Amino acid sequence: MTQPTPPESSNNHRSDAKSPSFVKRGKLWVPDTFQSRRSLLQKVWHWTGFGEKKLWDVLQLLIVPTALAIGAFYLQETSKQRDLELADDRAKQEMLNRYFDQISTLLFDRGLRTAKADDESRIVAQARTLTALRELDGERQGQLIKFLHKAKLLQAKKPVLDLRQTNLREANLSGSNLSDIDLAGVDLAGINLSDLNLPDTDSILSVERKIGNKEPSRVMIFRSYENLSRLERTNLEGANLSGTDFRAANLRRVNLSRTDLSKADLSKADLRDTNLSFANLKDAIMFEPILDGTLLCNTIMPDGTKSDRDCDKLKHLK
Repeated sequence: MTQPTPPESSNNHRSDAKSPSFVKRGKLWVPDTFQSRRSLLQKVWHWTGFGEKKLWDVLQLLIVPTALAIGAFYLQETSKQRDLELADDRAKQEMLNRYFDQISTLLFDRGLRTAKADDESRIVAQARTLTALRELDGERQGQLIKFLHKAKLLQAKKPVLDLRQTNLREANLSGSNLSDIDLAGVDLAGINLSDLNLPDTDSILSVERKIGNKEPSRVMIFRSYENLSRLERTNLEGANLSGTDFRAANLRRVNLSRTDLSKADLSKADLRDTNLSFANLKDAIMFEPILDGTLLCNTIMPDGTKSDRDCDKLKHLK
């Protein structure tokens, strides 16, 4: 029996047309389907026009839609983040407003200012204050502290509210008059107290202490090591700290530029890397302070002379 032979191409086809190829399967010749599929894909590829483009041309076609997709995703995520931040900001403001209303009610209706330590109004006020301070941001923490100070709930002699162990690192108290306020044991590292008004010796963290038969004198809580308040990295620029007792205080890296420290007691205070440029130290007590890295520029020293020792260094820091 004769074997079938592959069909020949018809002369009627155009000269550029290609005949289908055949492969032998056993005793039969059958069309090469793989070759047919490849030929079809080649035709489709040429039809799309990509076959005539170089790799860079193809990449350019892909870059634009990809960039648009990434940009749209970024804008969407940014919008979500902004919405979350706005919602969080509104929630904090509502909390602060509620706190003001609640404390005002306790002040006017429940006599909070004169309440005894075990009085229900005082216990409620204490709990709500600590909760609010934990949840609020630095700006609103500052508003809360200023409110309590003006309401005479944080007097140094007999504070109504106890803020010990409270973290006020981010609180903004700039421009405040916080004379005669009790912040003993409060973590103030990094707090913004620029342009703070602390007149005479009725100073922040101060209490009365009687030594022997002498009259009671104002003494800084810094002296109480168990309640030592940290002021490291604090901004006290422009503050009036005249006559303040900073004995053994941690003032490392504190910004005391343009601060009035006249007649202040800085004995054994840690002043490492502290900025004392343009500060007034006239008649200050400086018994064995730690002064490594302290910056002095236009600084009035305890004897009334001016020190420009570190002015060049200060320029480089700026």
